Amino acid sequence: MSACVVGGGASSSRGFHARRVAAGWVLAAVAGCAGAAALVSPATAQTALAPLTRAEVLDVMVMPAELPGGHKLREVSGLAWDKAAHQLVSVSDRGLLVRWMLDIDRGRLVSAWPVQARVLSPRSRLNAESVDVIPAAAGADSKGVRLLVIDEKRNHLLLADAQGLPAGTLPLPAPLANAAGGEGKGVEAIAWHASHGALAARQWPEPPDAAAGLHRIHAADGRSWALRATPGARSSIKAMHLLDERRLLLLEKLSDGAQRQVLLREVDLHACPASTPCNPPSVAIDRNRFQPEDNFEGLACVDPDLCVIVSDDGRMAQARTVLALLRLGRGQRAVPP
Repeated sequence: MSACVVGGGASSSRGFHARRVAAGWVLAAVAGCAGAAALVSPATAQTALAPLTRAEVLDVMVMPAELPGGHKLREVSGLAWDKAAHQLVSVSDRGLLVRWMLDIDRGRLVSAWPVQARVLSPRSRLNAESVDVIPAAAGADSKGVRLLVIDEKRNHLLLADAQGLPAGTLPLPAPLANAAGGEGKGVEAIAWHASHGALAARQWPEPPDAAAGLHRIHAADGRSWALRATPGARSSIKAMHLLDERRLLLLEKLSDGAQRQVLLREVDLHACPASTPCNPPSVAIDRNRFQPEDNFEGLACVDPDLCVIVSDDGRMAQARTVLALLRLGRGQRAVPP
């Protein structure tokens, strides 16, 4: 197989390739030398995306349990991708923020190693369920990045600086102001949108939405969106990741007794108004490479078609945190911008 040069390094002519370089990471979607390119611009990615049709599990790894500062990796509940630092960010139920360097090479998770670990609020007990990155303002350096964490217990959004130090709080969107109601009953998934501010969704829909089989996503600016839950089992929203200004990727879990099915749903924010619930495309994630008790709760994408999900080991007899690399597949018909 011939090789081509991508960003100064040799890459095979198929698959995904990530290299560690002085400034961080270079990822490329490689489809032959003529098609090799670095990460596309947000504008290009937005117009090129077509409907989601599949999610292929490329690789699976168990993440290291030993962390800097003597911390242990347990009960991971959320993921985010920090583009400025080229790092993955995880949060645990107890508010432990960890930054990771990923080595992804030709569709393989070569390694994930922790470079920083810090408890966001060491003096108070959190129930952190999700994390996202608020990019630095235009022209600012990576130190301007902030982290956004949902504390389900106190029902508010916590802010942290790039190093994980507390930097204040934000209120949840108004319809979720009274969402706290015990473990598993509050806000589970959040994302940051440049135009709408914080996006948030409950894990389980509240009446009357529960009877109608609807999930709702609320934004800080007052906007909201409604989508139909996947039928057939109890549906919950575990995580979300904003692919671009109109595409929101959801991690949905279907529970039927001890059986768990995990799906990805892609919501078009331009075509899913609160008044007319939509039914976004959904794809099931093949569980053949996972253990039955692997409970996936976090989602982040390093580019529009390459994502990772992470499991929460809180109820496992033998604790392990699983990171899975997914490649998203799309149909041929592009959705108009």
